Amino acid sequence: MRAQCYINVRRTAGVRVNGANAITIQAGPNDVVHLRGLDLNGGGVTSTASGISFVSGGALHVQSSLIYGFNKGIDFAPTGASELYVSNVTLRNNAYSAIWVHPQATATAMLPTAYSRIRSQPMIHATSSPSVAYEYA
Repeated sequence: MRAQCYINVRRTAGVRVNGANAITIQAGPNDVVHLRGLDLNGGGVTSTASGISFVSGGALHVQSSLIYGFNKGIDFAPTGASELYVSNVTLRNNAYSAIWVHPQATATAMLPTAYSRIRSQPMIHATSSPSVAYEYA
């Protein structure tokens, strides 16, 4: 059974950082993390910082959020089998990429739906080593 962890904000909650990751997730292999209603501001790209850095966990769901001004909006680099779901998220002005997928193990990335807005180039940067499965919902 997977444990569920929610950060659910009914109104927008903001985090402004300079030179550091706004949120780093290091959860257990069966844990599911939900982030919703966040406004993450990197303050302009001056470092390698990410809005959300995912290192470990069973799954990450990012919903109804705004992520901008970082090197990478979402840095998805799990050390074990993991899943990424992104919906209704605006990613803009992130220098390296909006979403960077580079797992150390098998991963499934459920990449942005039609309700997400990506205004960073490249939009999605992914490596296929060792294994990445993509499903566009």
